[in-house]
Amino acid sequence: MPHVSGQLKKKDMPTTLTEIEWIEILQNQELTNKLDIDIFQTLYSFDGHQTAASQVGLILGNKGKNTASPLNLEIGRYAKRITNLYDIDFTLRSNQKYKFWDLFFPRCHKYKINILSG
Repeated sequence: MPHVSGQLKKKDMPTTLTEIEWIEILQNQELTNKLDIDIFQTLYSFDGHQTAASQVGLILGNKGKNTASPLNLEIGRYAKRITNLYDIDFTLRSNQKYKFWDLFFPRCHKYKINILSG
């Protein structure tokens, strides 16, 4: 059952959502939009379900110097929408910014992202 929070919290380890919670989130059109689904589907199309975010950005039609920037922005927005319904803890980067990708990809590498179930 979702917890009302709406506040970003920092923690050493990010929240891990259950498979049921992910199903609820993915089916909730107020939380999950077409771009979010497109990001996940594009990542899943790669061997091992991992690639550089810039590659996903190129495939989704992002142009410019850093094709990953729009993805990073959307992942941050998506994570913030989810915090409005679920009690989420985010890890904090050394520059005092939240690691929103950790919610979706808990075993993130510096240059590669890996989708894991549940």
